[in-house]
Amino acid sequence: MDDFVGSGDVLSKARVKELSKRRNGPGLVYLVSHFGAIGINTYVLFLTQGTWWCVPFFFLQGVLVCFFVCPRTRV
Repeated sequence: MDDFVGSGDVLSKARVKELSKRRNGPGLVYLVSHFGAIGINTYVLFLTQGTWWCVPFFFLQGVLVCFFVCPRTRV
């Protein structure tokens, strides 16, 4: 059954060690870019309030907030 599931030697130990290194750079870039996108969209929402142009930006704001709270996985 173990061979069927594929649990044997999928990655070498060296590759697992390389992938397990902690780095703050990619997470910081992700955080800053995401807050930037939310901030810019909030500003555009402020500028378009009271018009029909705010509708797509409200939708985009919902998508951005949902993606912010979703866990990020590496592929």
